[in-house]
Amino acid sequence: MEKWLLKKGEDRRLRSGHPWVFAGELLSSSKSILPGDIVEVRDFKGQFIARGYGNSQSQIVFRAVSFVESEKEILTKDFFISRLIRSWQVRSLSGLKYSFRLCYGEADGFPGLVIDLYVTKKGLVFAVQLLTAGMQKALTHQLQQILIDLTFKAKELGLTNCSESAISIILRNDVKIRKLEGLPVEDPKVILNTQENSLVDVEIALDTVGSDQPLWMSVDLEQGQKTGFFLDQRGNIFQVLEYLKKSQLPSIKNKKIRILDLCCYVGHWSTQLVKLLKTLGCQVEIHLLDISKEALTYAYKNVKKVTDENDIIEIHECDVLNSLDSFKDANFDIVIADPPAFIKAKKDIPTGSHAYLKLNTHAFRLTSYKGIVISCSCSGLMESDNFRDILRKAQFRQSLMLPTVVVGGHSPDHPIIMSFPEGIYLKMIAHLKI
Repeated sequence: MEKWLLKKGEDRRLRSGHPWVFAGELLSSSKSILPGDIVEVRDFKGQFIARGYGNSQSQIVFRAVSFVESEKEILTKDFFISRLIRSWQVRSLSGLKYSFRLCYGEADGFPGLVIDLYVTKKGLVFAVQLLTAGMQKALTHQLQQILIDLTFKAKELGLTNCSESAISIILRNDVKIRKLEGLPVEDPKVILNTQENSLVDVEIALDTVGSDQPLWMSVDLEQGQKTGFFLDQRGNIFQVLEYLKKSQLPSIKNKKIRILDLCCYVGHWSTQLVKLLKTLGCQVEIHLLDISKEALTYAYKNVKKVTDENDIIEIHECDVLNSLDSFKDANFDIVIADPPAFIKAKKDIPTGSHAYLKLNTHAFRLTSYKGIVISCSCSGLMESDNFRDILRKAQFRQSLMLPTVVVGGHSPDHPIIMSFPEGIYLKMIAHLKI
């Protein structure tokens, strides 16, 4: 096993549990290994700090997977299964019963690995992204067997009722971030399918508020964004729904509620909101906006499942940020502003911040008196304080100063570890327009 030494004083971050080492922090050369090879990192005196994998082609030359010196066998099948079972237990103990993110990279001890687990009517679907050379090398030939054995173990422990013979696996290595590791961007690849049909249009089960029965939503796990669905908003949606249940909604039973869903994707926010509103006897009018025709097709289909013949659903295929001037009336009861990441790199911070300001200025304008504005950002480079300041400015543009009623963030299946602040990206703030 290759051993790398850190320069004097460059061991503090790694010793604190942060899993990254940069090229400039190394004392010894990082050129002698193949991308993804297992590496042991020591301080300049030769004392052990961590084991993981290296990649001299990346700006991050080392990513740690173990800080335990006696844990010498890493990235083996048993190592993956043991860690992933722990991750599954964390989700189960957090109350997640249906679809969730099983592995969230560094937070679950596997930098560069994302696994979303979807519950379908036919079994389980694992949507996997290998984002680094280390994960690519470790899992290319053993991923299928690991997930089969993992499901068997999870069933033994009572974490699932699904048999290992009823799992499907899709590899979603169609993300540009792989280029930073010297890896190719690949087309989505189904490597195991027990669903009887393709994964292009499949119903997944989601947890809902106030019911043990799942909400079934149609998604495209092969070509849809990310891994076909955004599971990270689940906790934020639940917080908003609980607020609405306990606040104003019971007093407006049978009222028509107007919802404006900006950048709706497949309609997760709207579908969950409408499902709650229908239990309160409300009629609904939903406006779904997105630039993607395919996403809107799924959004309409999903919202339609929880509405009746008296409800109205309108879809608007448009560039949301540049189309809101056409909405003149400030009479929506609920406005959701949940755009894609406007800030992907540091150079995008000025233009991305302006985009968030513009979108939320419209959101506050279009919300009726006693309405709710739900503002989100999934840009990791957008600091929470900066996001709050943008929302303050957006309100000020509308001569408003509104109370914050719900503050959200990461769901339990996107855990935060204190030693890795870079893993914190999701922000959600809801305001009451009063």
